[in-house]
Amino acid sequence: MSTSTHSIIIPSNSEIEDAFSSTNTPDYISASIDYISSSSRNTSFDPSEDLSKYLLASLAISPFQDDPYMKVMQAYNATSNESPIPPSLALIAPPTIFPPSLVLPPSPLFDSRDFFLLEEILRHQKRAHELHLEHIKQVEEKIDGLCNGRVIIQQDFEILETELQEARTQISRFQKEQMGHNDEIVLSRVRISTLEMIIEDIQIRHR
Repeated sequence: MSTSTHSIIIPSNSEIEDAFSSTNTPDYISASIDYISSSSRNTSFDPSEDLSKYLLASLAISPFQDDPYMKVMQAYNATSNESPIPPSLALIAPPTIFPPSLVLPPSPLFDSRDFFLLEEILRHQKRAHELHLEHIKQVEEKIDGLCNGRVIIQQDFEILETELQEARTQISRFQKEQMGHNDEIVLSRVRISTLEMIIEDIQIRHR
């Protein structure tokens, strides 16, 4: 079993204080940059070389260059021939690279504008349906007026029958356009049936 004969030099307090001061930071940065430029001429990397120098040189231009711990490590490396304890690699967060299979391209079958278009269509259809129900209410009011002592004229019945036929036509067209509003369609049909019964009753009583 062999023992290492290398001596470990512990930095003095003044060296540590200099390492924590911001005035000495450019010296370490410039030395690390010079080391990077001189090392870039070599195309191969020997694992037996000082790995800590490569780490410190790369960290000199990283966001951790102002970290006090890194300044102490740089000062210790400059005064020691022994490789210092390498800094924790957990300080360097590698970028997260997702494989192409996890990145989903936008689907050509989905367009958010379709929702706004559908909402616009439904709003206009709802408005048309409200107008249609309002028209039926007007017919009901006219029939109520006939039942409350107004003079029954054949022309009034003809007008009511014409409006009732228009209501049937609107219901048929509305049913084709709005299959989803079955409850509203049923309500309209009930009102039409009620109007038909009222008209028939008035005609029977005034024959």
